Amino acid sequence: MSFDQYPVPTWISPNVVWISWLLFTVIGVLGYWLYCQQKWDLAYICLLVYAITGVITPLHYLYAPMSHFTMRMNTSIVSDGFFSLLLIIFLFWSLVIAQEWQQKEIR
Repeated sequence: MSFDQYPVPTWISPNVVWISWLLFTVIGVLGYWLYCQQKWDLAYICLLVYAITGVITPLHYLYAPMSHFTMRMNTSIVSDGFFSLLLIIFLFWSLVIAQEWQQKEIR
């Protein structure tokens, strides 16, 4: 990625970004695995943390308008926010509407 082209606060370095991406990805994968294992509490927590980190991605636009980003950057920022919002909607559905956490374990 072109870290030097992203307008960000001075405390954010490429290392902070890489480590964050790695950590958030591990949390997301762990959440998915826990969800598949029907470990609802931990799964919902991990997936919500992962989704929140994505849904705040459009905060990039607090530092510069869309026109300061390349098409690829804008696509990445907007799609990350959009799909994270979909994950939050899914979690709401699973937790509140389907109430999967109340279902018996299927094995």
